[in-house]
Amino acid sequence: MASRTSPYRLTALVTVSVACARAPSPVAQDMADVEAIMRVVDEWDEAVSAADIDATLSLYAGVAVAMAPNEPQVSGPGAIREWFEALHARGAVEIDYEVGGLEGTTRQRVIGYGTYALSVTPERGEPVLENGKWVAVFLQQPDRSWKITQHIWNSDRPALAGAP
Repeated sequence: MASRTSPYRLTALVTVSVACARAPSPVAQDMADVEAIMRVVDEWDEAVSAADIDATLSLYAGVAVAMAPNEPQVSGPGAIREWFEALHARGAVEIDYEVGGLEGTTRQRVIGYGTYALSVTPERGEPVLENGKWVAVFLQQPDRSWKITQHIWNSDRPALAGAP
């Protein structure tokens, strides 16, 4: 369930994000870069939903950090691979990331954020559904492709009673 975004919506996302940002002087991104980052998000949705861990990992930089809800952070391709293997061992995964905005901090670094809907269906049992929000930092590589360097997401579910 990859999100598809029209070029008009992309322009609005960048314009709104840049106009509303409180950070000092956000950097306007080239439309080709915005479209490339949106493709990374769509490819991530597709790869995770297809349990294609190699394709998922190809979207992360070698020094990437992933921070899932209620778990320790994982760093680097080996640890990120193990995390996704454990996720897929729980059942069939379907995820849909929606981009709420993209904000350029430099011409080579962009912060993306939005919401997600996740469904994990165990071999036996009902789907486990979760909605939440995410933030990712995208870094342009020497070949001008974009990779995820930091990625955090958390659930909209309330915290456990009595938890700090």
